[in-house]
Amino acid sequence: MKPEKQDHRCAWAKPLANGDLTLVQYHDQEYGRPVHSERALFELLTLEIFQAGLSWRTVLLKRPAFRRAFASFDINRVADFTSQDVDWLLGQADIIRNRAKIEATVKNARLLVVLQRKGETLTALIRDLRRQAAEIPADELAVLCSQKMKLQGFSFTGPVVMDSYLKALGVIPGHEPDCDFA
Repeated sequence: MKPEKQDHRCAWAKPLANGDLTLVQYHDQEYGRPVHSERALFELLTLEIFQAGLSWRTVLLKRPAFRRAFASFDINRVADFTSQDVDWLLGQADIIRNRAKIEATVKNARLLVVLQRKGETLTALIRDLRRQAAEIPADELAVLCSQKMKLQGFSFTGPVVMDSYLKALGVIPGHEPDCDFA
């Protein structure tokens, strides 16, 4: 009997010793795949912001709580959050309680609403970056994305966060060369 083929994954996407498959499932089912809805792009941007300085696994484990806390990442609803809502979120033990990141999420939602009223979208920005990806080195594309986001007023969208975001969206290569999921 022939042994079953083993998938080769990025080194970070291995099952943990305790059998936890959180990173494996994210890697195999989501990482590096295009996302096209504004809500999903906003969700991933928010999660990338909260991940800064922490492990991606921590964020993934808290993802259901983030969805509850941030109204399923409904951009219009998050844009309407008040300072009282921010204070309430700071009391939610099942999310990452960082005031600056929570306030940035609300601010970013408000900016997305303004952009949408002008006929601009996060989807269009990502689509434009995809077109440029063949011509611009990945690290420069992350810097360009960061600059575009900063010009619009977005918070917590520096080059490191944008690099991770663009890799998660498959805009720039994020999988290791021998990964079967690339």
